[in-house]
Amino acid sequence: MKLDTELVREVLIKIEELPFDLAFHDIAVDGRSDDEITYHVMILDEAGLIEAVDLSTMGGICWKPKRLTYAGHQFPTQPGATR
Repeated sequence: MKLDTELVREVLIKIEELPFDLAFHDIAVDGRSDDEITYHVMILDEAGLIEAVDLSTMGGICWKPKRLTYAGHQFPTQPGATR
């Protein structure tokens, strides 16, 4: 699967809107599959932009976001923007 920078921005924005309760959350992005979102949540966790939990099982891969990290808050979420 390819890394989609537009989906990265959308996922970060969705996670920024989550309550700070340290629980994992479901997020949805219009026009995007669960597999696309899971992949990008996993990659963002690996990059240190978010904290996420791996809920994968023998039945499939599943990553759920918990919160943004400091680096995630600093990531520009608007095309051409800087923070």
